[in-house]
Amino acid sequence: MALRPPSLDGSAGNLTSYFLGDGKIHHHRYELLLKQETHFSSQMMSMFEGRARFDAAMGNTTIFQGHTYSEEVRKDEGVGVDGRQIYLDRLTNAYHIKLGLQQFDWVESLSPMTSDLLTPFDLRNGGQGD
Repeated sequence: MALRPPSLDGSAGNLTSYFLGDGKIHHHRYELLLKQETHFSSQMMSMFEGRARFDAAMGNTTIFQGHTYSEEVRKDEGVGVDGRQIYLDRLTNAYHIKLGLQQFDWVESLSPMTSDLLTPFDLRNGGQGD
């Protein structure tokens, strides 16, 4: 198999949180998400997924004056860069191995079977899977 060119996907977003109680903007976040996959062969690939965040409301600017955030909170939530998934994947007939960082998003619900609204429970084989 010939080497495929790497794929690069991304998105950018903006979120602003305004609270009516005190009339202040508490968060004004910008976020950049990047995801890159490289397939070296039919049996090996690499993945990088990361994000960068900046919250303008955590800075000491004239627009966002009056916040009572401590310096630790400003440093922690103001700017952030992190790798969410960085791994090398190898698949053969004998084994499948991933080396690196892989993040799983788990959701906890207070009511049972909440996810069945989006992905209904498969009862074709008695609910025992495939």
